[in-house]
Amino acid sequence: MKKILYLIICLMIVGYGCIEEQILPYNNLKMDAGYFVECYLEPNNLYKLTATKLQPLNEDYILDYSHSFDAFIDNIELYHSLYSDTESGYIYNYGSYLRFVPKKDKVYLTLISEDQDTIKGETTVPEDIKINNFKSSDGGVQFDFLLSPNKLHNFFMVSIDSYDSDSVYRIVKLLDYSGEEELDTIFFDYSFKDDKGRTEYLDVVLRRLTQDNFKYQQSIENAKDANNDNLILPSPLAGNLKNAIGIFTCYTSDSVSVYY
Repeated sequence: MKKILYLIICLMIVGYGCIEEQILPYNNLKMDAGYFVECYLEPNNLYKLTATKLQPLNEDYILDYSHSFDAFIDNIELYHSLYSDTESGYIYNYGSYLRFVPKKDKVYLTLISEDQDTIKGETTVPEDIKINNFKSSDGGVQFDFLLSPNKLHNFFMVSIDSYDSDSVYRIVKLLDYSGEEELDTIFFDYSFKDDKGRTEYLDVVLRRLTQDNFKYQQSIENAKDANNDNLILPSPLAGNLKNAIGIFTCYTSDSVSVYY
């Protein structure tokens, strides 16, 4: 039986590849041997970066986190160790005791491997995002949020975790309003399935993404579809790095939690 190795990026959303909760279905991604890097910056949060070598072996992808890199985000050096986020459980191997405080519109990543290969990446810093007029019930959620005059800041991700006594019901929605010409406010309305258990706790997160991150999340979703349907061909992972697979990006977020 062909083995399937998943990298849990805890994409918080996890269940989602974006942001500390995504699951990467490697067996349905077109990837060659090389470097794999993921970094999701969020203002006022700790630096968290995953960097490793990706080696295909007998149709499996083996991730080796022992490789050492010189790692810098702008002038901040990241240090090699094994880190775990206490809230999400996200595991990463390059971090700092400092928090990311953006001082300009663009942020730059530089990694130099033991073999002196250089990996480069850059990202913009999206505008802040806020959930407005939030309403919830056992049947679903409603809220609205503002679009930006900058079309490149109008890519979003909504994640909803609904907890009952036995399980977690999770949905993730990717929203592209970069082409919206008339509206300045988006109304989001989601109803849960009738067979879902009674909600005891609800956690809603709205994220404003970069365009690169939006495309990256879409490619992960496409790979997940291929993983579930043998008729769908493996798809490439849409990253933004030079000399590596993966993503270097920034997002902003707002969240609401409700107990019933």
